[in-house]
Amino acid sequence: GTATPARAETYRPIDNDCSAGSVAFTFDDGPDINTPAVLSALQNLNLKATFFVAGAKLTNNPDNVAALAAEVAGGFSVQNHTFDHASWTGASTATAPLTESQILDELDSATEAIVAAGAPKPTLYRPPYGDINAWGDNVAEHDGYRIVMPWGTPGGNIVDSRDWTGISPAQIAANVTNGYTANGY
Repeated sequence: GTATPARAETYRPIDNDCSAGSVAFTFDDGPDINTPAVLSALQNLNLKATFFVAGAKLTNNPDNVAALAAEVAGGFSVQNHTFDHASWTGASTATAPLTESQILDELDSATEAIVAAGAPKPTLYRPPYGDINAWGDNVAEHDGYRIVMPWGTPGGNIVDSRDWTGISPAQIAANVTNGYTANGY
């Protein structure tokens, strides 16, 4: 039989200056096996993004270290998503809240892994699951980090694609393009 040719990706690169505003793309929980494809798509679309990296994914994983190096080489920002993605407050995982020393270890261990893999020292962090309170953010701020949340306030302008829920690519695109309703917002 004849082999079916591989589907060629079609890209329409962005060529405007976002003069009416700006869009910031962020990706959490990597690097992983999908990172090279994400980087390729972003580069083909002439887009930049910030990658919030889990430090544990770099440990003893040369493929993920190479993916992080490609992020840096491509001019992407690499920031801190903690070492092993533990919930700081326990709200999303029904676990005990982290202590100050545990929060510092999560941040500092991730930064050590990120820097060891070749990225500049992160200055931003995103708390796993968005589980944060003022006390935990204060701990991080005093350790030299500024928070970037994965979601906004009602009526705000931060859109979560909800790709992490297992929805289809079409649903992800609709969430980004049209927004979505969650918890009445």
